[in-house]
Amino acid sequence: MKKRVYSLIFLSVLIFGGLYAEEQAATDMPEIKDFGGFYYAYIDFHGPYSLLGEKANVFQAEFDKQGIKATGPSFVTFYNPPSIYKGYELRWAVCYPIDKKTKVKKPIVKKKARLVPSVRYIHVGPRSKIWDSFNKVQDFIKEKKFEKDWPAYEIYHQDPPGIEIIHPIKKK
Repeated sequence: MKKRVYSLIFLSVLIFGGLYAEEQAATDMPEIKDFGGFYYAYIDFHGPYSLLGEKANVFQAEFDKQGIKATGPSFVTFYNPPSIYKGYELRWAVCYPIDKKTKVKKPIVKKKARLVPSVRYIHVGPRSKIWDSFNKVQDFIKEKKFEKDWPAYEIYHQDPPGIEIIHPIKKK
């Protein structure tokens, strides 16, 4: 009986916590903060957004093979907009932040992310609805009269879960 009660409480927290998180994400506004100034390891890829999971596994295998230690959550760098470039012309990289002194070997490359003002927003909810969050970021950039700068980023957080959308900006 106790086990069933604890299971129901746990399930309720998951359901209502998830609903609250989705509602919270829907009402939160994007914000402008600096992003960058850190080193990261990456592998460049080309192809549709749908290949992201498969290519992340390729990157992870090479990252592990080289014994590299990440200093934060994984992220994707977009060199051009996934909303426009759907096929092979979409250019992106799977990445991990790393320590400045970390050595990497090909096919992994090391780079320093430049520090720039960026619009940031955390998408909470199903990945199928991420385009709603991308649109919110784009609308915010237009409303504030900024211009998009590239590359843009998605950072994958696990605790709490969410996808942080980061789009560098510049004045028009």
